[in-house]
Amino acid sequence: MARGILANVYKIGSVSKATGLSAATLRSWEVHHGLLAPQRTPGGTRLYSDDDIERARYFRMLIRERGYSLSALAAAVVATPGGPPTDADFDWLLRRLVRAEPGWQATVAFLDGVKAMTEMTMAAIGLYLRWRDAVFFAVTVRPGRARKFGGTPIAVSEFPVPWQQAIHALQPCFHPDLLRLKLPGSLTAWVRQTRTRSFYAEPLAVGRKLVGVLMIGSPSAAGISRRAQEICARLAVPAGPAISLFAAQF
Repeated sequence: MARGILANVYKIGSVSKATGLSAATLRSWEVHHGLLAPQRTPGGTRLYSDDDIERARYFRMLIRERGYSLSALAAAVVATPGGPPTDADFDWLLRRLVRAEPGWQATVAFLDGVKAMTEMTMAAIGLYLRWRDAVFFAVTVRPGRARKFGGTPIAVSEFPVPWQQAIHALQPCFHPDLLRLKLPGSLTAWVRQTRTRSFYAEPLAVGRKLVGVLMIGSPSAAGISRRAQEICARLAVPAGPAISLFAAQF
């Protein structure tokens, strides 16, 4: 790769060749979306680091291979590739959940962020309907699509027994390969619609009162990494009270 005027920094032309992104795209990602933040010389020339290049490649992959939109990436402060999300990333995402209006848009923005931070292809919110002991899949976000479901809530008694026990005990649920399970038709339909093969779900609660579940999914068997599970678990704790407000709309 051609080097810039300083060691380990690169001018925009070199970065364009290294990432397959045009110079105009790189400038737009910086100026209009805040995805990149290169240094500047006193004369205003952009200087990119190795980390900037890896970040640009990462965003390119998320957009072209996993279907993320620029607005979704801009809304969720995505962690540097290979490293854990920072406290600022979590705080930004949760502020969007609390402040956005209406609840539907807030929840979609939140799930876009969950997807980006966990690097999963699907994220969803299931609302717990206590009076029916059922879960309603309210919002599911997957590549290129956010869907507000209007189907029938699924009774917890229809879930596999380990999932039932986890839900009532406010414990996470996980399965590496849903194709190996015999699921009821209602769940099978959801799995097909969301193209989910492995999934992980964290309870959303206010105190000891369950209000819903936060789910992430992958189209691959055993596709949920430990890092993704830890991020989901951390987000679920403060998200519970905000989601309880959203649940009141249903």
